Amino acid sequence: MKTTERMISVGELTPCPWNPRGEITPESVADLTASIKARGLLQNIGVWKRPDADGYYVIFGNRRFVACVNAMMPEIRCRVFECSEVEAHEITRIENEARLGVSPIEDAKLIGKMLDMGYSGKEIAAHFAISEACVTRRRKLLDLSPAWIGRAAEVEIPADALEGVSAYPVQIQDRVLSRVTNWALREGWSCLRSYFYQATQDLDSGYDFAAFDSELLERCRKCPKRTGAQPDLFGDVAGKLGRCLDGKCFKATKAAWRKKIIDDVVPPEVTERYELGPYDNINDKCYTDKPKRGKPAAYYKIEIRRDKVTVRVRYGAGKAEKKAAEKMREAKEREEEERQRAREKLVASAKAKVAAWANKTDPGAVAVSWAMTNGAVDPWRLLVVYIESRIGNLDLKKLVAQGAKYFITAFWDINQALRNKEMWASDILRLSSIMPGMLDDLTNEERKALEEQEYY
Repeated sequence: MKTTERMISVGELTPCPWNPRGEITPESVADLTASIKARGLLQNIGVWKRPDADGYYVIFGNRRFVACVNAMMPEIRCRVFECSEVEAHEITRIENEARLGVSPIEDAKLIGKMLDMGYSGKEIAAHFAISEACVTRRRKLLDLSPAWIGRAAEVEIPADALEGVSAYPVQIQDRVLSRVTNWALREGWSCLRSYFYQATQDLDSGYDFAAFDSELLERCRKCPKRTGAQPDLFGDVAGKLGRCLDGKCFKATKAAWRKKIIDDVVPPEVTERYELGPYDNINDKCYTDKPKRGKPAAYYKIEIRRDKVTVRVRYGAGKAEKKAAEKMREAKEREEEERQRAREKLVASAKAKVAAWANKTDPGAVAVSWAMTNGAVDPWRLLVVYIESRIGNLDLKKLVAQGAKYFITAFWDINQALRNKEMWASDILRLSSIMPGMLDDLTNEERKALEEQEYY
């Protein structure tokens, strides 16, 4: 490669179209312009003879060239390279890397321009001393979503991470970006890989349709939307299907496969079909009722083992029947609630009448009277009083010895509870057996309500 130095008119010079730095504005080189005006150009710029027109391309030193133009210099001292176009691209890349360090995305733009000009990946790899797979991965950086490019400008993301991200469709890229932190981005691809695995589906799993349906397996093998079909971008999937990059297609294929295996075991006339969850028991009555074939609904579970798919089916009432049964149950509950409210009103009325009776009649005296036979305490009746009244620590001897006086003391709490309407319905009914007349003022409906209510 020959080079010569000479002065060239500014009008013959043009910035090269593959410059990875992009457009350079006069404002961005204001300081450099002032330096050139004061001291002159201290370092030559590199140029290459244009193949498409007269003049030269500036292949490195574009900032200095713009500063010289701003300084109104008529001629610029240049280093002229006599080389091929590919070598000119290589010089631009090497010079930029040596001076400022070309970012992976800027490198991708350069490779992309060379590919657009007709150079093959093999030729570019040979001239840049990198592998052809590296050229493919670096070129793929141009497929990064705008969101990732924007984040890369804010966070220093390693090149291997950007290459790994760019291999995935834009939709998956943006979905992952919304979940990761800046810390994970800086860690590189080894940290980001798990996020992309979660956003894609494994076609090599032994628990999915590709493992059990040869037709679907072959269709996936021919599909380019999988990592296994792109070994240059996904180097760890040699000989495998890899992961599916089209989530919608994967879900639709899986749904069609599941429908197919269900159709093989469920009669076509059973149109209502319900899949149970992994923790649902297919034998529970909440899902089926008398599991006989011919019922209007099928409840099924798909159980997948590594070498076998099993579908367990039970037949039961359909959705319409269950909805009708639910309405009947709700109607019965409302009816029972109404009966309960009516019963509570009757119980409250009965308690009010019992309270009125207790206020005008001493319950203890009535119980003593009931325990007396022919003017003396009847031991058996006294025992009934003791049992029915449930008076704590009641001494039968004191009852016999002190009679009515002790009864009044013993029945004090019962008397107060009756008067304050705090006695349960069941206790009122029990005490009525040793206190005659307690329920005389109650109607038949109120007596029945007491019997039905019991614990209230």
